[in-house]
Amino acid sequence: MSNYLIYLLEVSVCQIAFYLLYRLLFSKQTFFQLNRVYLLSSTLVSFVIPLIGFEVWESNFVFQAYTNPFYAFSEPGVNPGNSLAITATSSGALYFSIWSVLFLLYSIVSLILLVKFLRSLWRVTTLIRQQDVVNMGDYKLVKHDSTFGFFSFSRYLFLNENDQTLSANELQHVIDHEKIHILQQHTVDIIVMELAVIVCWFNPAIYAMRNAIRQTHEFIADSSTVTNEKEKESYARLLVKLSSETNPFKLAHQFSMKSIKNRVIMLNQPKNKPMSALRFSMIIPVIGLLLILFSFTEKTVPRQDNPVAISQEPPLVINEITWTGNTKYSAAYLNEILGLKKGDIYDRESVMKMLLIDPQFEDITSLYMDNGYLFFSVELKEEIEGESINLNFDMYEGTIVKFNQIVFSGNKKISRAQMTKMIDIKKGELFSRAKLIQAQKTLSESGFFKAKEIAINPIPRDDPTLVDVEFVVIEL
Repeated sequence: MSNYLIYLLEVSVCQIAFYLLYRLLFSKQTFFQLNRVYLLSSTLVSFVIPLIGFEVWESNFVFQAYTNPFYAFSEPGVNPGNSLAITATSSGALYFSIWSVLFLLYSIVSLILLVKFLRSLWRVTTLIRQQDVVNMGDYKLVKHDSTFGFFSFSRYLFLNENDQTLSANELQHVIDHEKIHILQQHTVDIIVMELAVIVCWFNPAIYAMRNAIRQTHEFIADSSTVTNEKEKESYARLLVKLSSETNPFKLAHQFSMKSIKNRVIMLNQPKNKPMSALRFSMIIPVIGLLLILFSFTEKTVPRQDNPVAISQEPPLVINEITWTGNTKYSAAYLNEILGLKKGDIYDRESVMKMLLIDPQFEDITSLYMDNGYLFFSVELKEEIEGESINLNFDMYEGTIVKFNQIVFSGNKKISRAQMTKMIDIKKGELFSRAKLIQAQKTLSESGFFKAKEIAINPIPRDDPTLVDVEFVVIEL
């Protein structure tokens, strides 16, 4: 869920950039159709850019291997497919991460907006079903006697039969205007923008883009309806005459809304010269910048979660080996465990085996974690220089930890005392990963529990030198 929320933030940044470009360069232009295409396509492209990945550059650091205390709780061949389930929880408390809370709030608001969207869709379709519909060829005419005015939705044009204030010429202007919305399928744009608002409701830019495309639709319909200069003044008066405070249907195009100032201005504004359309070329650098921010990534070296050898042509020779953060053991001793020295041919598989997890518990992680260092971690960085390689091991030893309470859950037939004898872990002993793995193995081989369903949960305490351990079992 955190990845999804981060993705939405990146989408929002794209939308903000595209809207700012529209406001700065395009909003005052009379290229209404281009503006419509720009607003709709930029909204959709905003959702695509963060999903694109271009591996563009290479780093000298071609590989990093990191182990934390919980990753190390596994042993090849033991409990396959369900290695120890490590969860850091507080006893009896339900834990929600900040991402979970944010995602829950986001989902609630999105659901409310979706319900409102569906309700608006249902209202307009209900009005269509309740009235007589006349097929006019290019559109369908719906005459109604409600308090709503003149508007259009999809292929339907709604006329208020109770309105007797319009002359025949004015009524024809209204019909011609709404027919433009219908013929150019402006409703599709509105639905797309409403769905975008539901997904990115927290971003002010998406509301501004939705309003801009609605306004652009009106500019298009106005300019197509008024064919000569003589009609502009009377048409502007008609806009004022039918102005309304609200839109009865969220998804519909109403002939004249409260804000008509911009429509009158654009109606009388001289058409821009074709060369002015060159400013739309500014879209290219903006998209390029957004791709750099969200889509250009570092080239990766294929590898698996469990370290395996990656063929290297030609073989790399170890140049420098450095250790940082190690206080308990010297660099020379740690190099000896790994079997490394300057001038050797580098074998990543062997190094990773002896660094992270060796079946015989002779690796460096076992060296620390079997002697109380629960929070031990090590990060390996490789830096290739030609045919040689420099290795840096950055360690965090952490505090020495002892076992405190040993807790069992899921056992009903087998008593706590019986299970305590099986695991052979006592309060006050130094924390040992090997003992936990052996305890898990003993419980799985006892015949009392489902072997593949045994989990171990280290439970941190306020005292960083103590840790409770919970064994979760399912009895047969």
